Amino acid sequence: MDRLRISEMTEVDLRDVLTIERCSFPLPWSEGMFKAELSLDFSHNFAAKLNHGGNEEVLVGYICFWVIEGEAHLLNIAVKPDYRRMGLGKHLMRFLIDFCRTEKVERLTLDVRPSNRSAIEMYRKMGFRKEGLRPRYYADNGEDALVMGLKLNKR
Repeated sequence: MDRLRISEMTEVDLRDVLTIERCSFPLPWSEGMFKAELSLDFSHNFAAKLNHGGNEEVLVGYICFWVIEGEAHLLNIAVKPDYRRMGLGKHLMRFLIDFCRTEKVERLTLDVRPSNRSAIEMYRKMGFRKEGLRPRYYADNGEDALVMGLKLNKR
C-alpha cells in the first residue's frame, strides 16, 4: 500500500470520518465523541488516506485507540465501504500494533461483536485470542462483546 498514508486525525478529517462511521456501525459515534477523543492525551486517532495521483487524497479509513499505563485498547476502526476487502483494515491494525510496540505497550485489547465473523477472523490471524465476554454490551440489540487480546512487549 505505497499510496496509503496514515496520519494523525484532525478536526478537518471529521466530515469524511463521520460519513464512514455512519455507514459502518448501527450506533455510530457522534462528531462530539470524535472531538472529545481528539482532545484526550491518552487517545490516539489516525486517518488513512489513499493517494489517487497528484495531490488528491481520499480518506478511506481510520483507527482510534487508547494507550494507558502499558496497555492499549482499540476503540474504533472502520474502512470506507468502497475500499473494503482490499487489506486496509489489516494495514490499520498493523499500524496499531507497530505503534504499540514502539510505545512499549505490553497488551492490546479490543471488543468485537461475535456476529462480526470477518473482523474476528482478521484479529485471530493477527495473533489476537479470546479473553472473555461482556454480556449484553451493545445497546442496539443487546449482543455480547467478545473481548480479544494480544500480548506485545514485555517489560
